[in-house]
Amino acid sequence: MQPKRMIVNELSVDYVPTNIVLHYKNVIYNELNANVNGIKGYYSNYLIHQFSSMTQAPKQQSRIHKPYYRNGENHRSGADVSFKDIQTMFGFKTIEIGKWVAPEEQQIAANLFFDALCDLADILKVPEPVISLNGSLSLAFGKGGQKHASAHYNSARRQLALAKNAGGGALAHEWFHAFDHYIASRVFN
Repeated sequence: MQPKRMIVNELSVDYVPTNIVLHYKNVIYNELNANVNGIKGYYSNYLIHQFSSMTQAPKQQSRIHKPYYRNGENHRSGADVSFKDIQTMFGFKTIEIGKWVAPEEQQIAANLFFDALCDLADILKVPEPVISLNGSLSLAFGKGGQKHASAHYNSARRQLALAKNAGGGALAHEWFHAFDHYIASRVFN
């Protein structure tokens, strides 16, 4: 659905901030008050309704629902997996799911996580338990995010945390932060 467009000072915009809309509402209402009473009520209500609908920012489709390109082996053969399957196969210490993650999003995310983790194991040519750093690593999805970050590694909890809007490559990027933290304690005693 395309957002409504409005011309403001000869510029086309998709979303108009509330303060600008309120200013234009007052201008239109004051001008219409000077007109005939019957016309005033109809047009002022119509125009105010039109401006009010523009104060709401258009809803964005979440990244998890957008199409993506993946060039890797078909690890699931089209079957759905759960986060419990991921925890069992890779040996993650814990997997936490945020309370705002809908069941549909959780299923999509579990499939994406599974594919990404299998691809990472294939690329590194390591067995699955290495991906969880021998059971010392935890995962979080849609929980414990940080402002302005779609994913992060929490070294205190040894946890990879991905927001619902995390994009392709975020999991591998954060995994290497975790690996760096894991290997540093073994190399530099």
